[in-house]
Amino acid sequence: MLDTSPYFRLKPYDHQHDVWEETRDLEGFALFWEMGAGKSCATIGKTSWLYKRDQIDGLVILAPNGVHQNWVTDELPTHMPDDLQSSMQTLVWHSNKAKNKKTQQALAELLDHDGLSILVMAYDAVMTDTGSKALKQFLVQRKCLYVLDESGRIKTPGAKRTKRILASAKYAPFRLVLSGTPVDNSPFDVYTQVKFICPDVWKDRGITNFSVFKARYGLWEKRLNRAQGRQFNQLLRYCNLDELRDIVDSVGSRLLKSDVLDLPAKIYTKRTFTLDPKQAKAYKDLDKQFMTWLDDNGTATADLVLTRMLRMSQLCSGFLKNDDEVVVPVGKNVRLRTLQDVLEDVTGSVIIWTRWSWELDEIRKVLGEDDAVYYDGRTSTEDRQDAIQRFQREGTARYFVAKASAAGEGLTLHRAKTVVYMSNTYSLRERLQSEDRPHRAGMTNDPVTYIDIVAEGTYDEKLLQSLRNKRNTASLITGDILTPWA
Repeated sequence: MLDTSPYFRLKPYDHQHDVWEETRDLEGFALFWEMGAGKSCATIGKTSWLYKRDQIDGLVILAPNGVHQNWVTDELPTHMPDDLQSSMQTLVWHSNKAKNKKTQQALAELLDHDGLSILVMAYDAVMTDTGSKALKQFLVQRKCLYVLDESGRIKTPGAKRTKRILASAKYAPFRLVLSGTPVDNSPFDVYTQVKFICPDVWKDRGITNFSVFKARYGLWEKRLNRAQGRQFNQLLRYCNLDELRDIVDSVGSRLLKSDVLDLPAKIYTKRTFTLDPKQAKAYKDLDKQFMTWLDDNGTATADLVLTRMLRMSQLCSGFLKNDDEVVVPVGKNVRLRTLQDVLEDVTGSVIIWTRWSWELDEIRKVLGEDDAVYYDGRTSTEDRQDAIQRFQREGTARYFVAKASAAGEGLTLHRAKTVVYMSNTYSLRERLQSEDRPHRAGMTNDPVTYIDIVAEGTYDEKLLQSLRNKRNTASLITGDILTPWA
């Protein structure tokens, strides 16, 4: 067996070593590994191998905002061999500083560096002209391994971001996608992820574009939109999923933590509550009449189905946005009171996930600042790092309160043994990613308990069912064995 010490700073797990040995020279590959199974280690092992064989001299990593910096602060120092760490050069791209002389000089130095150069960007940076130009320049001038972390970000073929990333992929001799949830909303999600790593896979099967792909793996029916007087295609069901799964298997590796690591099981439970009378009335009004009065704060109208679902979910959390987009509290915040009851019943460190910023602010009023940290889209980079430091590394804060959309990916928070979902979104990716922040390699053998706070007889219940259904569909592609969930 080949000595791995020149390529890994720490000894890899067997599954990491096996996939490295099998795929280290492949031009394109996918690590569809469940969160926490060690994708970063395997990625850095491949990077070391290719660099030390003079096949690459550059590494590009695109990751969600807030996660991209973790590659430089955590993953590379942990897994990159010491000799490479001492000679490599990294640049974390910040779009708001892209035109600064200091940033331009740092990019020039990175391009000219005599060693391994590493450019780390958030996906949003590709949407800017300066970021897109810098990415292309780096890919053209360096021989790169091009990595998409959480590759579901390019699942929409027609999106500007997806088009730019796919166009830039041709400049990289090696490409890798990383995702624990390659199928988020539908099996169609895998099309662009596979196309990024293996551009000819679909063409070799006669699939020349996304429309042909959808026709192959979906059964459609022409329907008439009477309001607009035109026809549209409606998906009846997915088809040929066994074939699609075989294709995905041929270009990637799918692993669950339960398959490869001795991690404890997840335990799911729910805490239910009944809406406050004012909330219940407003909820009924929205459901039946598509609008409700908010005392002296105007009306909240929801004449579209999606808007109605959004408003009803807000009501379950104790507030509504009126027609002027002003947040209006409605009744007593029973959900918040239920959270307080839950926290009284648990011990140790706790992660609390929220959907709404208003919800996070209400929790802040109750928990304060001394024993809790907060993390959402409004949190500065410095405060995000401080929150992780206080909660995960020091343990000086018992509660980590965050929006799953902002902190649900890339962070290691295995100090927590209890995770509370104050509320959920309809994104399966956000749910699974946020679940696995505490459930990762390095945790103790204590089980992690997940508690969903649910308003009885409301969209809360339908939302959880929707997530279950998405997971069940995703399992048809990934081959996951389903476990009990909430």
